[in-house]
Amino acid sequence: MTYSNCIQAIGNTRFVEGETWIIPMRLVWPDGNYFDLSTTGTDGIVNIDVAVFDLDAPANPQVSIYGPTWSVANPYLYASLQVDGYWTVDNTGYNARPTFPVGFAETSGGHRYAVELTFNPHASNVYGQKVARFQVDVDSAITR
Repeated sequence: MTYSNCIQAIGNTRFVEGETWIIPMRLVWPDGNYFDLSTTGTDGIVNIDVAVFDLDAPANPQVSIYGPTWSVANPYLYASLQVDGYWTVDNTGYNARPTFPVGFAETSGGHRYAVELTFNPHASNVYGQKVARFQVDVDSAITR
């Protein structure tokens, strides 16, 4: 799966069944500035709509299995770039760390999930709505 154009870099997207998904990423606007905690102004984000799709579902993989709306706050977005144990991609850091709880997805491994994070803009945001898309792979604990 191709990452969206607002994801400049992304951390781990492979997990074992039963793990919490913690996915650090660096998000950028078209002008190269980083997403931050702004909720107003030319780069303001009001909230984040989440949609997760089980690509290996026996039923319809086009139906979202998880779809909350998140506020613009830690740990989803940060005001500055973070470099810590969650980030191993480079020395620049990440500014978003979406966290997905255990239990919303299939409990057995061997599934692939498409994730969409839709960043809903403030009325004065000059870039409009942006969507970050990426794939998460969940392995069986037995096969890892």
